[in-house]
Amino acid sequence: MHTYPLTEVEPVVTNAELADWLGVDATDPLLPIFATSATSAAIEYLQSELISRTRKVIYQEWPGVGTDTSPTISRNNINSLRYIDLPYARLISVQSVLIGGVATTDYKQVDNLPAQLYFDTYAAIYENGDPVLVVNYTAGYGLISAVPQAIKSAVSMLAAYMYDHRGSCDSASALAQSGAAMALSPYRTSVVML
Repeated sequence: MHTYPLTEVEPVVTNAELADWLGVDATDPLLPIFATSATSAAIEYLQSELISRTRKVIYQEWPGVGTDTSPTISRNNINSLRYIDLPYARLISVQSVLIGGVATTDYKQVDNLPAQLYFDTYAAIYENGDPVLVVNYTAGYGLISAVPQAIKSAVSMLAAYMYDHRGSCDSASALAQSGAAMALSPYRTSVVML
C-alpha cells in the first residue's frame, strides 16, 4: 500500500497566532514556513489529517499479496483483506474507488481511525502491473474551526520550538522537546506502515 496527499498542507495556526505565541512581529517571513512545517510534523505524528485534505491510497496487489509460489496471505485467508485502511483518515468523503481500473461503489465505509472500506466481494489480482485498488478520498476534521484547540496549541508549541531552534533540531526531536508530542498523544491514531 502507498498513500500520498493530492493537495498541499494548510497550517492550523495563523501567522498572527504564531507571532503572538512567540512575541515577534506578524510580518516575519519565517512564520508561515514554521507554521506549515509544524502542521506537517503533527499530521505525520498523529497519522491523521487535520484540515480537509484530499489523499490517494494505492494497493498494488489486492485482495491477496505476494506471489503464487510464495503468498503472504493464503487463498484460504484472503477474506481478511475485505477491509482496507484509508491512511491518515478521519474520513469526510470518498470521491472514487477503482478496482482494476474500473469504478465501483460496491463497498461500505467503516468509521474507524484510520477509516476503512469494506468490500463484500473481491476482485482477482490484476495482472498487467497497474494498481489493483485506487481510492481517492478527503480526510481531516473539516474546517480549521473544527480542529481541537489542544492540537492547535501543540502545533504552536512545535512551531515556536522549531523557530527558536532553527537549524539545530529536526521535527522528531522538536516534537519531544517542545512538549507537543505529549499534547498530541491523545489524538494519535494507529501507525500506518508504508
